[in-house]
Amino acid sequence: MPGPGLFYRRPLPGHFFESIVDRAILAVGGSYFVGRVFVELLERRGIKVFVLNRGTRPFNRPAIHEIPCDRRDTSRLAEALAPLCFDAVVDFCAYSKDDVNPLLEALGPERAGHYIQISSCSVYAPTKELPVIEDARKLSGPQPELGPAADYGFNKWLAEYAASAWGMRHGVPVTILRPTIVFGPYNYAPRESWFFETVLGGRPLVLPAKDLPLFSFIFVEDVAEAVFACINSKTRPSRAYNLAGPELVSYGRYAQVLEKVLGRKIDIQYLPVFWHNELFLSLEPQPLSSFLFSFPSQDTNL
Repeated sequence: MPGPGLFYRRPLPGHFFESIVDRAILAVGGSYFVGRVFVELLERRGIKVFVLNRGTRPFNRPAIHEIPCDRRDTSRLAEALAPLCFDAVVDFCAYSKDDVNPLLEALGPERAGHYIQISSCSVYAPTKELPVIEDARKLSGPQPELGPAADYGFNKWLAEYAASAWGMRHGVPVTILRPTIVFGPYNYAPRESWFFETVLGGRPLVLPAKDLPLFSFIFVEDVAEAVFACINSKTRPSRAYNLAGPELVSYGRYAQVLEKVLGRKIDIQYLPVFWHNELFLSLEPQPLSSFLFSFPSQDTNL
C-alpha cells in the first residue's frame, strides 16, 4: 500500500550479489553532486569505476578511471567506449533523448550490462492524487508556466522512454530512478544553500503567507545507496522507482528547523503567493507540490 509522503516509494530490489568488487561500473556524468557522491562511494568500497564526462572537474585519483568525452560527440564516444565492457552503466546526466540515444548506441547491448538512469519526479503530470505512484500519468508536453524550466520534466520523461524502448529492443535491463529534491554535499543548485545564505547574511526569509506548498527531500548519500542497491541486485529490474523521504516539508517547517539548528529566532516575512509571482521573489527549493496545488495569480488573498 502507498505510504506517507507526496510520492509512493516502491521497495528497491534485493537478492544481492555476495561481492561486486570484480565488476566494472560506468558512471556517465559523475563529477557533480549525486554522481560524484556515488563515484566516491564505489571508490571507498573498492569497486572498479569508470567516469565518462567532459573532464571539466576531474577526480585525479588512481582508483577512478576517467574517460574525457562529450556524450554528444558520437564518433569520439564510440572510439572511447569500443574497448570497454561494463556490468552496469549509471547515467547521471540524461536530460533528453538526444543525450540517451548516442550513448546507448555507442555502448551496444553487449557492453551495457544494466542501464540505470537518474531521472526526476518532475516527469509526473499535475495531479491531486497522493501519494504519486510510479505508474502515475506523465507529462504530455512542456510546462510554460515554469519559465526557463518549462522543458525539463517533459524532456526527462522522453529520456526515460528512449532508454526503456532501447532496453526492450535489445533485451537489456533498464532501471529508472526518480529522486525528489536532493540535498547534501557537492550540491551546486541554490536549494538548501539559498536558505543558509539568506539567514546568515542577515536578510529576512520571505515565505508564502499560506504554508500549503509541500515538498520532499532526499539526502544525496541515500540516492547513491539506492543506485548501489540496483547495481548490486541479481534481479536487475526493468522498472522505475521513486526516491523520496517520508516527510512532507513546508517552507514554514523548514524555517523552524533552521531556527532549531541556530538556537535563535530568524526574521521571517510572509507575502501572498500572488506577490511572490509579481515581484519575482526567489524562493528555493521550489515545492514539488507546485503542480499538485493551484494558486490562481489573480487571487491576492492567498
